Amino acid sequence: MIDYLILGGGLAGLSAGYFLGDESYRILEKEDVLGGLCRTDYHDGFLFDRAGHVFYTKDEGISGLWKDFFGETMLLHERDSKVYTHERLIPYPFQVHTEGLPPEVKARCVLDFVSLRGSPPDEPRDLSKWFLQTFGAAFCEEFFYPYNSKIWKADLRDMDYKWFRGRIPVPSIAEVIYGALGAPVGRQGGNSGFLYPNYGTGELIDALQAFSAEKTRRECSVFSIAPDEKAVCYYDGGGRINRATADKAIIWTLPLYELPRIIPNVPREIREACSRLRYNVLVTVNVGLKVPDLGREHWIYYPDPEFNFHRLCFPANYSPYMVPPGKSSIICEVSFAPDTLKDERDVSREAVDGLRKLGYIGSYSNIELLTTRVINPAYVIYDQEHDANVGAVHTWMREHGIYPCGRFAEWEYMNMDHVMISARELALKLKEGA
Repeated sequence: MIDYLILGGGLAGLSAGYFLGDESYRILEKEDVLGGLCRTDYHDGFLFDRAGHVFYTKDEGISGLWKDFFGETMLLHERDSKVYTHERLIPYPFQVHTEGLPPEVKARCVLDFVSLRGSPPDEPRDLSKWFLQTFGAAFCEEFFYPYNSKIWKADLRDMDYKWFRGRIPVPSIAEVIYGALGAPVGRQGGNSGFLYPNYGTGELIDALQAFSAEKTRRECSVFSIAPDEKAVCYYDGGGRINRATADKAIIWTLPLYELPRIIPNVPREIREACSRLRYNVLVTVNVGLKVPDLGREHWIYYPDPEFNFHRLCFPANYSPYMVPPGKSSIICEVSFAPDTLKDERDVSREAVDGLRKLGYIGSYSNIELLTTRVINPAYVIYDQEHDANVGAVHTWMREHGIYPCGRFAEWEYMNMDHVMISARELALKLKEGA
């Protein structure tokens, strides 16, 4: 008998296995490779993470674990990120680096921001209102509204704002004015300094899976769970049906909305709550180039609708080992609502056209490699019903011995360290019998 069945071999599942330690568990992963969104893909000498990832945390335990895994080999970076607007690059965070904007735009941004600092504002109703009350109309028009509408592919008036607080820097009046004058304002944001492995985020997956190699089954597609028995049925790589039973608990790292498909007899209210969960889809267009240098930026944000991508990442600036010698690469991130997803070939063509307009490619002959990857789901969308829907589903799951863990199971916006912290806390509770 196995004490714990872990559904999913991504970062959450592998971290749960690691923190369970010597406990009896088995990881079931549907793909033939582990890692999920934290995998690094190899193409003819080019390495591409599955979208942009960096390592930073305030948690000493997770920081120490990374050091145990990587020693002193991780590369330390001071973030170099920009916003492309008005045909120029402005340092990020945008709100404290307006010096390079056209004078009239800069003046509006500063004046609108300063005018807000009076009586306390009313409690905002939504994310759109929070942006407006926090940064002012001009900053919203120039960056916050177009960029966030572009990445989330949702009406900001339908989104909750509470989860967003603390995720982007809210400067003081002095910092905004200093930024407009070109004076230093210091480092801003949690990822202003970050670490990165030599060969991509997949190195973290490689380190974790070494601890669970004998307890992991790949190409196992779960299609049914009997909660009362804690029994899981799945197809193996040969198409054969298998059944495994957990003595203590099932750890669920799969997308939360998959619950009714795998457990068809869930109560109607739980099925309906799952159907109301919102998310977007990400297509990454990975471009390998024959040219050696694309600048120093780690990533650049693009609020302008002229470009289909909302962000470009430059892997060689994270680590020189991400590209063959003398070459470079770009990851283009393009968001969609699930029902508006375009053909990957069209997405790729539009992204390349945008890169050519920006001068990154020049001749098509400079393109050595062009691949795409669809990440579905990509980002959780916090609509006004998010907490109620997620809370109802989680309560039912825990009552039936199924414990959510990780970004898509907990249906939260989580960085890599948050996923690992979640796995650590869950493993501790389960081992203590909570």
